[in-house]
Amino acid sequence: MRLLLCPITDRDEPQAGLRAAFSRLDGCEVREYLWRDRFMGVGVDKMWKELKVQQQEFQPDVVFFQQIHVLTGVMIDELRGIHPSFFVHWSGDIRKRPQEYMIELGQAVDLTLITNRGELDWYRRLGVRNIDYWQIAVDPGIFHLRLPDPEFAYEVVYFGNNYTAGEPVDWPGVRWRQIILGELDKCFDLTVFGSGWSGPLKIGPPYLHEEAALVYSSSKVGIGISAFNGVHSYTSDRLFRMLASGICCVCAWFPGIEEIAVDRRHLAWFKTTEECVALVGYYLKHADERKRMATEGARLAHRSHVWPVRVHEFLEVINKWRSSISSG
Repeated sequence: MRLLLCPITDRDEPQAGLRAAFSRLDGCEVREYLWRDRFMGVGVDKMWKELKVQQQEFQPDVVFFQQIHVLTGVMIDELRGIHPSFFVHWSGDIRKRPQEYMIELGQAVDLTLITNRGELDWYRRLGVRNIDYWQIAVDPGIFHLRLPDPEFAYEVVYFGNNYTAGEPVDWPGVRWRQIILGELDKCFDLTVFGSGWSGPLKIGPPYLHEEAALVYSSSKVGIGISAFNGVHSYTSDRLFRMLASGICCVCAWFPGIEEIAVDRRHLAWFKTTEECVALVGYYLKHADERKRMATEGARLAHRSHVWPVRVHEFLEVINKWRSSISSG
């Protein structure tokens, strides 16, 4: 299988784990085109010309786009005319309303994949017939257990951006995590990583994937709160990053989390601010339980939520849809 991989990441922080996992598949030849990097560097017209050249020269069996909002349905049809690939568009993004580009591309590509089950019927009703669930994963080469008993540089950490303007202000989890972090800061030694935060919270330095993994591995408790916590099976990839790094993970409950992990075995989930504060306090006091849960969470993540596992699931999903489309 020849796979043209077009992720949203750029050269500064590539999806190396995803590319490597595809490359290790038997019989899979991967060519990567960093569409966002080129779009930001040379503009959409030049990027589009380059993408057509890639399609002509490589003649891929499968084209994998990630959140390529600059393309249109007409452009997909033109690429298909150059070479009849199986086109997949994958998005881990989520909004309060349907995204128009997702609908347009969803009606043009062969298969749309999203990282939650809650929006599947939503997009089907809007004309995206071929759509399925494919969850995000993490790079095990970056996010993994490092030391069996690390010297903890941090007590409690949270990774994620803060929003004070624009549409994200109205995302349901944004205000809640501001409240939760404020309460945690009153009780514990909390460090927050991400843009948009200000005092009195203690703010950590800027980070890339490698720095985040090191912080997780040297922290006692990590907090997980997505911008959307009420959509079935939707979570930020930070949940899997925490688990894979071997930190004790305390995260907001969301519908479908029971299909991902077991409460108080792999992680501990909360439904209220008060529950979050109580759980953090409990695991800070009970080191043996904290370390046991962190270890079990890491084992789960590396067994079920890393890219080498996820790409095999990807093959199962696209083969199912290829068969379904060809038969009918």
